[in-house]
Amino acid sequence: MKLSLFLRGPPRPRSRESILRIEANTFSTATPSSARMPDRLSFDRVAPIYDETRGLPPRILSRILGVLVDELRGKRVLEVGVGTGRFAVPLQKSGIDVVGIDISHAMVELGLAKGLRNVVFADAVRLPFPARAFDVTTSNHVLHLVPDWRQPPGLHERKLADLLRPDVVMPVGPFPETLPADRAIVEIERRDYTSQWAVPEEIHRNAVRALRERWGGKELSWSTTYEITSWDASRLPEIAAAEGAQTS
Repeated sequence: MKLSLFLRGPPRPRSRESILRIEANTFSTATPSSARMPDRLSFDRVAPIYDETRGLPPRILSRILGVLVDELRGKRVLEVGVGTGRFAVPLQKSGIDVVGIDISHAMVELGLAKGLRNVVFADAVRLPFPARAFDVTTSNHVLHLVPDWRQPPGLHERKLADLLRPDVVMPVGPFPETLPADRAIVEIERRDYTSQWAVPEEIHRNAVRALRERWGGKELSWSTTYEITSWDASRLPEIAAAEGAQTS
């Protein structure tokens, strides 16, 4: 059995939330009011805009899915945090046996409309499956939302390879990307991302104002190489121990 955690990019800006990182101090989730996120964080509130704000460009998604299909063919796959099915739906249509779990009904409903199948409403830390039910487990942008796996501001999948060397690393890219800064600022202003949900309103308004003053009318450009990284499940205790050592 393998634990596969994918889409690890470089530390340079690499998403619509990137401008948040550029002026990250103001929005830090380590602020006293947001040091503790809810124990179970549902994405119901952002379901209608999730694919728009977290989706990958078609050419990038196609390349990543091609690698995943080759890696997962013939295996029983569990996707933790299946959401709208942005990975599960094309994998299932490619013949991959994927079962998804999620706690957000609104996200899954959008996935079902796209053809998502085999979904169970379940908690990532209380899986309703017998041992060895799957050959591979995948997750993407999930671990930092699971309380048993994080201390604020959260352990993100893309940091795992820095904690513990993966058994397999499959790079996909590089891809040049550009984004109007104004679009990113609008998404931040709407609180589209979990890192902003608990930020006090006054701090939020001041941060958005500062971002507009500095970045309004400009364009963000960067290059991204994504990594599909994989660990054998027997190494899970090593990952937990490494994370604990780093946060202690």
